[in-house]
Amino acid sequence: MKEVVRKFMLSRARDVFQEKGFANSTVDDIAAAAGVSKPTLYNYFSGKQEIFLAVLEDLHAEVADLIRPYIDDFNGDFRHRLQKMSLDIAQVFFRQQGLVRIMMSERRLIVELLDQCEKSGTERKLPFWKGQIHQVILNFFESARKAGEFDPELNPELIGEIYIGILSQVNLSQVLGDWGEDEYMNAVKTGVHIFCYGLIEKRPRDSDIREMDSNKGN
Repeated sequence: MKEVVRKFMLSRARDVFQEKGFANSTVDDIAAAAGVSKPTLYNYFSGKQEIFLAVLEDLHAEVADLIRPYIDDFNGDFRHRLQKMSLDIAQVFFRQQGLVRIMMSERRLIVELLDQCEKSGTERKLPFWKGQIHQVILNFFESARKAGEFDPELNPELIGEIYIGILSQVNLSQVLGDWGEDEYMNAVKTGVHIFCYGLIEKRPRDSDIREMDSNKGN
């Protein structure tokens, strides 16, 4: 029961942060949105900063859970699967544009909050660039490499970092440009297309090269 109440308060806090941003949101706002008193809220969280980090953790857990089924799913073309996974991720982020905007604009603040947690001995699951999403994306590319879906000599960790960088850049452009959903999804498709055809296209086998050279001679 306690976990259910906590989840509900976090869902309301997410709405408040989305609407007002981090700086303009208050514990009073969150308590009012959740329909609880401030003392009740403080029974679960030490303050706004802890609530904010918990909201981000929930968002990242949601996206990580979305990615996991793709890790060992080798049905169909790899590019198609990657695009579908990327669009699923984008749908979550588009629905949470307010939080994405905070993550983009308040990155230094988030790092400082995590540093404070570390110094106080409070364990926190790290956000996007080091945490759950980051790890499952690396697992996805490692699994794909082992399955022979792209050049086995490519480093899956580096490939994952580049992929995350592309999605992050699309998210940043969406926040700055205030794109609509169609515009955002088309940008994600374009990013995945460039990624697949520019970075992980399989290298031709020696036999394929000999065949191409032979055809040129004809």
